[in-house]
Amino acid sequence: MELEFIQNWKKFDLDCQPLLVAVSTGVDSMVLLDLLQHLPADLRPQITVGYVDHRLRKQSKDETKFIQEYCRQHHLPLKIGVWDADQHPQHGIEEAARNFRYAFFSKTMAELKISTLATAHHADDLAETFLMKLLRGGELSQLVGIAPCRLMGPGRQLIRPLLPYSKQQLYDYAQQHQLTFFEDETNQDDDVLRNRIRHHIIPQLKRENPRFLDHVRSYTQQLSSTLKVNQQILQQQLTQLLEDDQVCLPAWLQLDAAMRRAVLKEYLIQHGVPLHQRQFAEVSSFLENCQKPQGTFQLDAKRAVVKEYMHFYLTSREEAVEKVSDQSFLIQGKTLVSTATFELTLDHHEQRDADEQLRFNRLPAGLTLRHRLPGDWLRIREGTKKLTRFLIDKKISQRERQALWVIADEKQEVYALFGDQPNSMIYLSQPVENATIRYIVAIKYRKR
Repeated sequence: MELEFIQNWKKFDLDCQPLLVAVSTGVDSMVLLDLLQHLPADLRPQITVGYVDHRLRKQSKDETKFIQEYCRQHHLPLKIGVWDADQHPQHGIEEAARNFRYAFFSKTMAELKISTLATAHHADDLAETFLMKLLRGGELSQLVGIAPCRLMGPGRQLIRPLLPYSKQQLYDYAQQHQLTFFEDETNQDDDVLRNRIRHHIIPQLKRENPRFLDHVRSYTQQLSSTLKVNQQILQQQLTQLLEDDQVCLPAWLQLDAAMRRAVLKEYLIQHGVPLHQRQFAEVSSFLENCQKPQGTFQLDAKRAVVKEYMHFYLTSREEAVEKVSDQSFLIQGKTLVSTATFELTLDHHEQRDADEQLRFNRLPAGLTLRHRLPGDWLRIREGTKKLTRFLIDKKISQRERQALWVIADEKQEVYALFGDQPNSMIYLSQPVENATIRYIVAIKYRKR
């Protein structure tokens, strides 16, 4: 096992770098510590032992004394974290203990400027985690379970050098090298799912096929590689669909169903929006529904998916709520209206430097610059049309509609419809042919 461990250790490419080793005094971590100590000098890391006294068992005092003496005899630096009993929660103690451990390890790594943490997870741990996640259900990516190496944050990593070895191999090594270790009596408690899998299910699977652990490790490696390739393909596809962090809806709809939903899931995950299967199916159906070309799907109290004619995107709840401005300016006499983006003037003379011009032979009563209102209508070649219907036919999104300016009279007839940017005129009525132009409403956009 020692020679195999040396070859496996070389894959991590750590050489003699500083290393924090998580030690619990159980057989797994004591074997890992011994193997690391007996690496060839040119491969042996600068070991610091990290130990947490959880104060959960009576024997923890003995374990603490043991690791202190062990490190003294082997001249190993030791860092101890203590999880006092008054910090123990009433429920979820296993997860809370794990969170405390890794918070302690992270703090120690930062303090000592160590970039790598080694833990003693082995092949049986991998199989147990795999089966637990299989039982509970969820995302395919979660079945990868325990990876040989993973990031812990910027500039830090966690490695698991014992993943190729079974629990029995570790016991055999400990016996052969006469290592002292402690057994955690809580590991015998069948009230815990992991223990039931460990004591009853995995032994049966090993009897069915002695290479069961090898096959689990192989499958998780294959799955990890497949997911990595899949991630690259999805990222490339998503990049092609993105326009200012908005997904091009027509192009997304042209993808086949499997790719379409995979891209959507990747987009949501990248924005920190993991969804359970039912809600994800609802979002997919909402976006795929061509009968409703725009709308809003509320994901939670804070976020929503907004669908427009040509795009969909994520937004906050506040941004998704339509806001109607009550700004209005009566256009009469010699009018000058100044906004943040344009100036509007009414005069009797030609405005040659205007970006847009609205011409009248007779000034309509109550002519006003404002935002759109229910009941607005306009004239088209075929007759008249409600402004709402006009905007739908033009595929103007709800978000764009909020920013539109309207020039309309007191009867809500619309003469001009435009946005805050140059070349944003959507509708401009034409004067009666051969009419004498007496009034010019001119719009001049400000330079940016």
